[in-house]
Amino acid sequence: MIMTIEYRGVEFDVEFDYDPAEEQTRDHEGCAAQVHITEFKHQGTCFLEWIEWDEDVNQLILENL
Repeated sequence: MIMTIEYRGVEFDVEFDYDPAEEQTRDHEGCAAQVHITEFKHQGTCFLEWIEWDEDVNQLILENL
């Protein structure tokens, strides 16, 4: 998936994989929705290594889905 988000006042183009939440069952404990960012660019420059540790970016994406 591809999305544009505003992060710290700057617009970034974000490419990511999305895994929806899975409900708990008798055989599976379930899990929350997850985002795996593969590209994080501003004006063609990649900033992925700067945000890999930042959960705020993942939360912004989940809120905008």
